[in-house]
Amino acid sequence: MDKNEMYRKIIEGCRAMADLLEDELKGSTETAPEAAVEKKQEKKAVALEDVRAALSEKSSAGLSSQVRMLLGLHSAKKLSEVKKEEYELLLAQAGKIELLDEISKTLGEKEKNGLASIFPALFEHHYATSLADLKPDYYESFLRDAKELNDAQ
Repeated sequence: MDKNEMYRKIIEGCRAMADLLEDELKGSTETAPEAAVEKKQEKKAVALEDVRAALSEKSSAGLSSQVRMLLGLHSAKKLSEVKKEEYELLLAQAGKIELLDEISKTLGEKEKNGLASIFPALFEHHYATSLADLKPDYYESFLRDAKELNDAQ
C-alpha cells in the first residue's frame, strides 16, 4: 500500500467516524430507551396519498424529470408500482430531490471521466450499494465526496 492510498483510507475512516458521531448526536436528544420505543410506536406508516402529494408538489415546481428519475430508482414508472414498504424512503428522497438530481449529474460526469470504478467504494462508505438505497441523510456528504473524486486520482 502506497502512502497516498494509506492517507485515503485514513480519510475515509475519519469521515465514517464523523458520520457515526453525527448520528449519535442526533439520537442523543432521547433521554431513555423507552422514549425511543415510544417514538417508533407513535410513528405512523407513510400513506400513498402523502407520497403522491409530495411528488405532485415537486412536479408542479418544474422537477418532473427528477420525479421520474426518483420513481426509476424504485424500479417504477408510476407511483402505484412502488412497494408500500418503500414509501417512507421515497418521501424522504422527494424532500431532497434537488440534491439527488445533483448527485446523479455528478456521478454521470465522473463516469465520463473514467472514475466509475470508484463508485462501489464511495457507496459502501455511505452504507449503500447504489443510489436507490442511499439514505437521504447522507446525500450532502455523498455529493461532497463524489465531487472530490478527481482529487483522489
